[in-house]
Amino acid sequence: MKIVLLLLDGLGDRPHSVLNGKTPLEYAYTPNLDRLCKNAETRIMIPWKQGLPLGTEVAHFILFGYDMKEFPGRGIINALSRDVEIEDNAVYLCTSWAWVEEEEAFPLRKDLLRICLQRRFWN
Repeated sequence: MKIVLLLLDGLGDRPHSVLNGKTPLEYAYTPNLDRLCKNAETRIMIPWKQGLPLGTEVAHFILFGYDMKEFPGRGIINALSRDVEIEDNAVYLCTSWAWVEEEEAFPLRKDLLRICLQRRFWN
């Protein structure tokens, strides 16, 4: 059996008056996504505890079967994804630089720079 796991993380949004009270997803023309969902099993995932929102990286960590107590932090996961050699006694931080501006009543997020920084803090 072949399985495709498609995570539409962050797809949820809030209704907006410009969209006649609909969310961007409700308002969008999505025939391919609609067809896929009709032929699929869809769910909403509560990765840890009802009512406790988790960040993407923690939720995915749990989804793939890891214990939340073992979560090493977002910085180290980003470092590993960029083939950075992990060293003992090091702290790995990840930053995202962005600003928001209003264009035609829609706030737009624009990434300026997405870098992972390695900083060492010694005892």
